[in-house]
Amino acid sequence: MKNYQEELDKIKEHRRLYMPAIEKILGMYSESKNSPREITDEEDLPVILELIDIGYIDGNEVRVKSHNGVVDRVVYTGAYPLTDAGNIFMKNELRALRAGHVKKIAILSALLLLCAILLIIISM
Repeated sequence: MKNYQEELDKIKEHRRLYMPAIEKILGMYSESKNSPREITDEEDLPVILELIDIGYIDGNEVRVKSHNGVVDRVVYTGAYPLTDAGNIFMKNELRALRAGHVKKIAILSALLLLCAILLIIISM
């Protein structure tokens, strides 16, 4: 019997690859709008193909090229690459990242306040 929590953790861990790939292709978009670019990095290709498959990246703007049945590159057209679902995913990820930062800042602020209080008590 499978441990579903372990499987969900694996899926969540894999999803961490999505944002760097999305950021990379958005970086290409902002650098050279409407100018085609090839992506051949073997680490990026599977993630970009998955993002096309799940509908986060527009398959019309990122075309898959293969040689002898093996995908060897994708050609990004230079147009805006994300679908509505991709935009929503990106916004949700950025919101979660911000929330994590706010929580860390709150914890650090509380620790600093505690240290300040202890210093005041000790100096009395």
